Amino acid sequence: MRKATIASAIRSSFARPAAPRLTVALLAAALFGCGDDSLDPVVSTESPASQEAPSTQAPSTPGAPLVEFSLIGGPVRNAVVCLDKDGNGACGADEPSAKTDESGVAKLDIAAADVGKHPTVAVVGTDAVDATLGPVDVQYVLSAPAARSTRISPLTTLVNRHMQTTGAGVDDAENYIRAVAGLKVSPFDDYARTAATSADSAAAAVLAQLIVMTMQRHVAIIAPVVGQPDSTGATIKPEDLYQLITKFQVNNLSYLRALALDPALNGASDPAAARRQAVASVVALAIAPQPAVFVQVAGFDRLIAQAVAGVASAAPATPADMANTRMFKFTDAKNWTYHSFVSTLADATPDASGKIRFYDVRARNTAGTLALWGFGNAATNKDDLAWNGSSWGACPLGTRSTNVLRDPAGVSKTANYCNGFAQTVLSEARVDISGQAMASVVARIRALPGGDMNLAYSEFGPVDMSLLGSATFPAGSQLRYQTVIDTALHPPAYSPTASATVMQATAAVAAGGDARTGSPACGQILPTTPASSFMGPQRPSRG
Repeated sequence: MRKATIASAIRSSFARPAAPRLTVALLAAALFGCGDDSLDPVVSTESPASQEAPSTQAPSTPGAPLVEFSLIGGPVRNAVVCLDKDGNGACGADEPSAKTDESGVAKLDIAAADVGKHPTVAVVGTDAVDATLGPVDVQYVLSAPAARSTRISPLTTLVNRHMQTTGAGVDDAENYIRAVAGLKVSPFDDYARTAATSADSAAAAVLAQLIVMTMQRHVAIIAPVVGQPDSTGATIKPEDLYQLITKFQVNNLSYLRALALDPALNGASDPAAARRQAVASVVALAIAPQPAVFVQVAGFDRLIAQAVAGVASAAPATPADMANTRMFKFTDAKNWTYHSFVSTLADATPDASGKIRFYDVRARNTAGTLALWGFGNAATNKDDLAWNGSSWGACPLGTRSTNVLRDPAGVSKTANYCNGFAQTVLSEARVDISGQAMASVVARIRALPGGDMNLAYSEFGPVDMSLLGSATFPAGSQLRYQTVIDTALHPPAYSPTASATVMQATAAVAAGGDARTGSPACGQILPTTPASSFMGPQRPSRG
């Protein structure tokens, strides 16, 4: 796609980014129960005509603070910076805005009552010029949270994104992004200006550059879906692109961190070109939404938004025994797989602190041999260990995880999986499928992107669909869509059986061993091989 085509496809306001990981769930008296996935939404109601980024500053009360736009090795000239008063992730005609000058600074007149109250947005169009990388060839959008809005960068964009999807405060969101990205400087520091004299700032600048390159690569892939209907029938708008793109960037920040540390890229004769090529490979192989998948995902975003809004006055669910089926594949009586989250009546009854409990049941029958376990996508992962700060711990079958009851909007903010291996925010939408044909619902699930238990959702259900016949789901059956957003860095994890590979190991862990035996070393992580700790193909599974 040529520059002009992409630029015209995405010139618009951009809605606030969406949330992460998609899961599918069946709640049914038949077919075991339910499953889950992730995402979340915000839909712009502005017409495309109103979404052009203004090129002049909107009138406001005199006395403006500087809104400084600091990007990678920039600065960036001619980017539009605005105060996002309506929170739609775009620069509206009635919002204070201005273009950045040669030093990457835009001066906005902001009413005193608005200072620190609204996020800022920077629309970097194809008329902008980056002092380091040259003219911008694919438009992208950055932001900064209201509490720290005077400096905008790719890193502040991810902090703002994490705040929007989890409800975290700016400090918690900053700490999370810093931990995942391994940053030794704040995302709100002017790292671009000090990169020449500080190795820590230089590392942040490289990561910021990779975030922009990834964003542009995503846009180039999925821009053709703008104007098409999503899976709910709503028209996909340019802002929907950035909802999904920033979600992928936060969820896959460790991939970008590994690239930022790669000596081969940093030592190339043309580092920027080498990074672009590496980003193209990572996006293509690991984190790229294809157009057809994006159509589905954009629809799930809207579905969750609509459903959450629709349950605002719903009464809390009555505690009951239940199983939520995340994956189910059936070939014949001796070959099948399923994964469920199970709660007894006692588990589903909130304790004194308001928490409920659940446990994993994972099963696979292969040629009549049954394997049953509670953690990891394969039985070989059942003994994987996580470091809790003082010892290694596993999650055997029956281990209870916890979350709090969802609020009236369908959100649970303190889910704790497998003794702290994952801490998340959850939000969900449930669709009534009572009386619907099982075959049609399974077909709907099979159209979903992603999967579980090392199986794609396209494999969900019986291999021979005729086995379902004309069966329908009984009363009370529900299909559940759920967003799962990490709120804490995963602890170091170790697979003693599959690979002896440590994921996200600290220096202390790398120098240690399996706590049960004292040896061997967990898998040394060196500065020359940073990607091994984040991208190793045998890293412990998380199901």
